[in-house]
Parts: sequence; structure tokens; C-alpha cells
Amino acid sequence: MKKDSKPLLPPVSFPSQGAKPLSFPLTGYSYDETWKEAIGDYFDSFLAFFYPQVYQQIDWTKTPISLDKELEQITASAESKTRHADKLFQVWLLDN
Repeated sequence: MKKDSKPLLPPVSFPSQGAKPLSFPLTGYSYDETWKEAIGDYFDSFLAFFYPQVYQQIDWTKTPISLDKELEQITASAESKTRHADKLFQVWLLDN
């Protein structure tokens, strides 16, 4: 975790210590950057777990390239402000 980032969860106090139980969603916490970082760091494992058929088609001898800057350019020029993708990677397929 970066020094200037918020902790993932607030400090935990147990009910026996007079604390109120946590209610979800926790306000004031954004998990978007945490998820993006995790997917970036564990991209191959993410695909293997959630999309095993896609994972098997990728040539993992070539390192995937993160295209975050290109994604920012695309979304900045889009007419719609709705975004459905936060990460973009270039990969090579085995059948190429």
C-alpha cells in the first residue's frame, strides 16, 4: 500500500469494546484503485480464475502490455461519459 493512500478498511473495534458493528458499504472508501492495482499485479491469475478459456488462448511467453494511457485517451474523447472498462491490456494469442 502506498504511504499516502487510505487503509483498505477502517480500524476494527469489537462489540465487546463498545464499538458499533461495521455497516456496508463503508462510506469514504474507494476500492476502485485497489481493484485496478490488484488486476494489474495479478493479471494472469485474474484471467485464469475468472476467464479460464481466455487464459488458455493467450501466449504467456510474451508479457502483456498495459494500455492505460491509450484507454484514457479513448474515454476522454468519447461522447458518452459511461465507462465500462478501467483496465486495458494488449496480449498475444497462441494461434497467431
